[in-house]
Amino acid sequence: MESAVAFDDIRLDQSEVLAKIPDYFYPAFLGELVSVFGTYILDKETISTFGLNSGTAGWAFAFYQTCEKLDLGWLREHRDSLEWYDSDYFDGAIEEKCIEHCSKEARETHNGEYYQFLLKKYE
Repeated sequence: MESAVAFDDIRLDQSEVLAKIPDYFYPAFLGELVSVFGTYILDKETISTFGLNSGTAGWAFAFYQTCEKLDLGWLREHRDSLEWYDSDYFDGAIEEKCIEHCSKEARETHNGEYYQFLLKKYE
């Protein structure tokens, strides 16, 4: 009997796409998640247990809103083109980056990038 193919063997490598996502996307996306789900997603004892609700319609809505507001249509198109298992992996990678951006060190490093983007967009 042949063994099953490992999930990692069929998963699409998305590292190039993830590398193209600007850092200001993540705090903006978190803001959209809060607007959809409320602040309870941030009320965790440890940041690694965020309840970011990936796989829900609310999560997808927040993602699409963020892409629209930041003129990242290519990112929405990319996610829409993925098979369900690749989109699950992609969503998980986005969540990991959001969690990284909520750490104290990240807030000090990336503070204001989203607002700088908005100022440039509307100059």
